[in-house]
Amino acid sequence: MGQALNLNAAAINLSSQRTSEALTMTTLVVENMHCGACMRRVEQTLMAMPGVLSARVNLSNKRVVMQTEIAPPTVEPYLAALADEGYAATLLADSRPKAASEQDFLK
Repeated sequence: MGQALNLNAAAINLSSQRTSEALTMTTLVVENMHCGACMRRVEQTLMAMPGVLSARVNLSNKRVVMQTEIAPPTVEPYLAALADEGYAATLLADSRPKAASEQDFLK
């Protein structure tokens, strides 16, 4: 019976490793979040979407980190859902500072 317990424990550990490898973290910047109600609405909006396991907002950084079951092919559905609720969001990678020649004040 001791060996059966060890095998079951090993199977549980293996399945949890497979699960964690399949998860993807995506960070969005939501510029127009201003209060706790905004945080809650952003989290609820994203959590209602298929495949989203968690959505955690950091109001001071104006960011939301989503954990999804698989890597999304595009973040457009998430951005559109937030836009429908009145929030302007971008993917964190898209929010890097632009080169000086690309900024509006130099044109």
